[in-house]
Amino acid sequence: MNKFFKTSKVALRFFNGLNRINHGVRHLSQFAGDIETDESRRLLEGTVVTSSANYVPLTPISFLEREADVYRHKTSVVFGSSVKRITTASTDSFQSLCIEKVDVIDPDTMENVPADGKSIGEIVCRGYTVMSGYLKDVKATKEAFKGGWFHTGDVAVKHPDGYIEIKDRLKDIIISGGENISTLEVEGVLHSHPAVVEAAVVARPDDHWGQTPCAFVKLKEGSKEITSDEIIKYCRDHLPHYMTPRAVVFEDLPKTSTGKGQKFILREKAKALGSLFNTERKVLFNRSVQLPAPTQRVQQLAGSIESTDESRRLLEGLVTSPANYVPLTPISFLERAADVFGDRTSVVFGSCVKYTWEETHSRCLKLASALVQLGISRGDVVATLAPNVPAMQELHFAVPMAGAVLCTLNTRLDSSLVADLLKHSETKIIFVDQQLLQIAQQALLNLLSKEKTIKPPILILIPESNNSSPRILDVSNIHDYENLLTSGSSNFTIRWPKSEMDPISVNYTSGTTSSPKGVVYNHRGSYLNTIATFLCHGMGPMPTYLWTVPMFHCNGWCMIWGMAALGGTNVCLRHVSAKNIFKSISINKVTHMSAAPIVLSMMANSSPNDRKPLPHKVEIMTGGSPPPPQILSKMEQLGFGVSHGYGLTETYSAATSCLWKPEWDSLPLEERATLKSRQGVQSLCIEKVDVIDPDTMENVPADGKSIGEIVCRGNTVMSGYLKDVKATKEAFKGGWFHTGDVAVKHPDGYIEIKDRLKDIIISGGENISTLEVEGVLHSHPAVVEAAVVHDQMIIGDKHLVHS
Repeated sequence: MNKFFKTSKVALRFFNGLNRINHGVRHLSQFAGDIETDESRRLLEGTVVTSSANYVPLTPISFLEREADVYRHKTSVVFGSSVKRITTASTDSFQSLCIEKVDVIDPDTMENVPADGKSIGEIVCRGYTVMSGYLKDVKATKEAFKGGWFHTGDVAVKHPDGYIEIKDRLKDIIISGGENISTLEVEGVLHSHPAVVEAAVVARPDDHWGQTPCAFVKLKEGSKEITSDEIIKYCRDHLPHYMTPRAVVFEDLPKTSTGKGQKFILREKAKALGSLFNTERKVLFNRSVQLPAPTQRVQQLAGSIESTDESRRLLEGLVTSPANYVPLTPISFLERAADVFGDRTSVVFGSCVKYTWEETHSRCLKLASALVQLGISRGDVVATLAPNVPAMQELHFAVPMAGAVLCTLNTRLDSSLVADLLKHSETKIIFVDQQLLQIAQQALLNLLSKEKTIKPPILILIPESNNSSPRILDVSNIHDYENLLTSGSSNFTIRWPKSEMDPISVNYTSGTTSSPKGVVYNHRGSYLNTIATFLCHGMGPMPTYLWTVPMFHCNGWCMIWGMAALGGTNVCLRHVSAKNIFKSISINKVTHMSAAPIVLSMMANSSPNDRKPLPHKVEIMTGGSPPPPQILSKMEQLGFGVSHGYGLTETYSAATSCLWKPEWDSLPLEERATLKSRQGVQSLCIEKVDVIDPDTMENVPADGKSIGEIVCRGNTVMSGYLKDVKATKEAFKGGWFHTGDVAVKHPDGYIEIKDRLKDIIISGGENISTLEVEGVLHSHPAVVEAAVVHDQMIIGDKHLVHS
């Protein structure tokens, strides 16, 4: 078990390697070495790899804990008329998303079969959703996991579109005269007969052909006059002659207690029938065949198991292997997208850029290859300074595919702060949008002026569009984005993370309440929060997502990876304005988008001339700051469905969502908007969000009045602050991440923020919530935006495009 959670050499080299500021530039390999002790898991450079605040074992029983909090008054079970209601509060074709890979291979050579819909192979799987092993059966476990795959025993073909179609079980394939007969195909024909209720086909030994099909059939009531000859003739009319059953047995089919057919019993019966048939066909009714007793039975486990490390070891057949364990990482979503959604549109940008998921996958492989050719090693930092353009989407995959760590810088920073962050993160390469080139160039000059011996990052220029020519630059060490990408290889071998706790990105906080801190995300948390976010957003397969939330913010709230998971279309938008938003929705038939409240305000207060009719209801997830109820009300009137999430950079974006209750639909508009502006209940993949007294660490009463601090714990909490041990320890005090947000908890469990701890105004001994005052200001018909601080009041009278 320990090797699951042990810090990898890669992660350690990264965190240690970022401590090079005071010692000059040193290569990451100087920090290599095996670290095998518990001490290796301590806080390094301010980054907690695992702690009770940001790591909990994944377990489905956590769903019930959350259900009891979130759906406490909803019906959980209905059973006839005797059990009408039990509330949770009283109740103590393609590969699926979370499995790493499903394929069809030749079980002897372990090579993929051609995707031609004809070549037969065995279905194999690998990933987290494969068993640990067979209890007390080491031999069977090893056989099942042969070659690092779980062998299903199912025979299938793979079609040109990638879809798998089962033909049979390996054990059920009938070999007759050298021909392979699929029992499923024969059973399909039998089931199409109007008199047949159930059918199963197995092999019967045959002296001449080796095996022939033997059918066991259950007829509908009133169909006793149907004969075996009629059934056989029907099959011959619909199947090749060699696939036609030579014998038909009419009887009830044996099943398990769960209703699954027991073909092993039928195979024994067919063997026992062998000499009775010879070459003539006969029909048997309810013939009893004595079967040998099972040679093995599941024995009851005896003895108590103490809660020690020894009790958690792998026991008797349970193993960890490549077949059932791979590190969680969101870059796996792109691999799946290329297989599952290969010909679907992945990216749209204006009228000149449009890619499919297969093309995006190829481009990301080439870009990752090119980064390695430039000297990028595992754990190196690659930064971006760019708006919502296709390159940003590609870099979110290509950088971690190269084993590097992505650092997306806020496009609104000045050159001085950009230089500081490049220095702090020790960025090796920076990708810069052409419109931000001047800021980047000045930042590099600032960096060189402060550190004469430092080697500046390599600058990669992202052109304004694929059709524009790059400018002639007077700075050396610059590459053009498309030229760099073209130089890479699409056959690049992905550098998968050695541990799922390896860093995937560094996101600097906005500095709203203090100087920016480098928040480190890991592959595990990014993977889980991606799933939580699109579930929270109510997204189904293949949505069309408009990029109005900055991709640099919390890695686009993890939705860059989420769109790959769902096979959706990313509609990129360089300039966020009400006119551009409505135009993009109309042209691209957008289904979902995310935006900070200030963008909602811009849309709600936009000129009628800038608006276009919505093609359908567009779902918007908002967050970043509490949205004023008045804005939510206006957006609803415009035809948008707005959901509200709450989170911080440190929680990979949303940690809670204001889960809508159907009974709220009948409430007045203003009251609905007020309810929707609450921060709500914890998201799915975070372990716990609560409101506590920060001094006593006790929960505050859920009365909607008692004020406390919002705290979080779980797998979607950051690894820690880069190079800031003190801040990391303070944030994780008591085994919780402390948000610094003051809130109340309502009797229904929903959280409502009252203010930031630092923003609370104390006047004459009274606590004043700035959010409450701002809410009143927003309700004034002449006010567009408002913010309240101590000693002063600021009212904005102009639209702000950026949050």
